Amino acid sequence: MNQSTLLFMKNRLTVVTIFLLSISSLYGQPFTAVRIEGFVKDEKTMESLPYALVSSHAGGDYADENGYFSYKYTPENETDSVLIQYIGYKTVRIAPHRVADKPITIYLTNANLLPEVVVLAPLI
Repeated sequence: MNQSTLLFMKNRLTVVTIFLLSISSLYGQPFTAVRIEGFVKDEKTMESLPYALVSSHAGGDYADENGYFSYKYTPENETDSVLIQYIGYKTVRIAPHRVADKPITIYLTNANLLPEVVVLAPLI
């Protein structure tokens, strides 16, 4: 090969490499890690809900005994969400980018789907 062909191929390889690097930076990881923190409480009684589960696609963590949680993760896309769950309550889904880096309070609604049942038995 002559020198002009080698120079052309080298320049072409450089352009292709720069192009591929720019694409990978655009689509690699566009979202940064966010921290969501605050309290989980009962909507009616305003009491803290200890050990509520805060989770996402990347895993999860539990609130402490006072209902306080601090959860850090990296969203995969704009519609990614975080779930807050507690037994006997309706699950709440929040968009992390709307509540990131500021303390929030999540109010969960009691999910008693069945009416109260009273069992009566005659005295024997």
